[in-house]
Amino acid sequence: MAAPPRHASMRMPYTEDGSDEVVCAATTATPAKTHVRRQLIETASTNAKDIMEALFDAYVLDVASIVCACALGAQPGEKVLDMCSAPGGKALALATDMFPWQRWVETDVANDTAAASDDDDDVSSSPRGSVAHESDVVDDELGPAAPLAVKQPFTSESHLTCSEASAERRQRLARTLREHLPSRLFQWRNIRVANDVTDGAEWAHKAPSIFHRVLLDAPCTSERHLVRQAASRGGGGGGLMHVDWSVARCRRDAERQVKLLMAALRAVRVGGVVVYATCSISPAENDAVVRKVLMRCATDGEVEVCEDAGLGAAGTLDKDLPEVATREQVCAWMASRCEMTPCGGRIALPDRCDGFGPLFWCRLLKIKPIVEQRS
Repeated sequence: MAAPPRHASMRMPYTEDGSDEVVCAATTATPAKTHVRRQLIETASTNAKDIMEALFDAYVLDVASIVCACALGAQPGEKVLDMCSAPGGKALALATDMFPWQRWVETDVANDTAAASDDDDDVSSSPRGSVAHESDVVDDELGPAAPLAVKQPFTSESHLTCSEASAERRQRLARTLREHLPSRLFQWRNIRVANDVTDGAEWAHKAPSIFHRVLLDAPCTSERHLVRQAASRGGGGGGLMHVDWSVARCRRDAERQVKLLMAALRAVRVGGVVVYATCSISPAENDAVVRKVLMRCATDGEVEVCEDAGLGAAGTLDKDLPEVATREQVCAWMASRCEMTPCGGRIALPDRCDGFGPLFWCRLLKIKPIVEQRS
């Protein structure tokens, strides 16, 4: 836990030389930001000029963030909510699942109905759950996406809503998305950064039963970060300080996490999946949170834990993660090294995962509408 966290580089598929590979060789130090901006060529139709824009071709993150997105299993055509989305690595991974590269190289446009016709700004007011207008996407120093006078290259019902309560983190999130994703995803309202001023729990009321899938990577005590922080303060030694960690703080975080998870379950459709995740190793913030939510939903059997971890077939335990791997290989490798928790979730620890993590996640299936919150 005290060792420097290990990072990987997730390549993005939207540039000329783009791919969906993950460069895992990286080192324990955070790699320098040396990724060059390459040109994205989108052919919207045979009558329109090619559009070129500069995008970063990779994003540096912990492999655990990729695993969170893979466990959700987002697909093209779905409406997905990423709660507590900043700084943006998970959202980028979700976007590559929902908006695959092949959709961006099609040259034949069968119809002109790609642009959304809804005038509703709020996702909860639209029967299709469409995202809000371009003005609702957070505008940072990069500015809003430039209007495009061409057709959208495909008709897509895919919508990704990224929610973040902190204004500062929300600006960083918006900047990250614009630096790595095609501007048309914002121009055509496929991606929205929600201007939330709450802690995220309001999604239960703003968008009830709208989304096919919800990812909640909940704020937590993040013990590894605290250990590193304490070590840096103490000149390499130290341990946790009371001001950094306490049982009371764990309990406060757990109470907030229960509220957020209940909101996520209300926002997802019947038959939809919620992935609850933290980077904590505390059972109070992991299994205990899931158990409390299941108890609140126990009367009518509204929610159940999915037995599947959502990562596909596990790889061989003694096999090292390749220096350059596909996301499927990363997930298979992580599946072989994570452990099942008593509530049916999974936990991946740095000592078993070559320095990546920690990560706890649990997949929940909504069986019936949640009528009321029970204590």
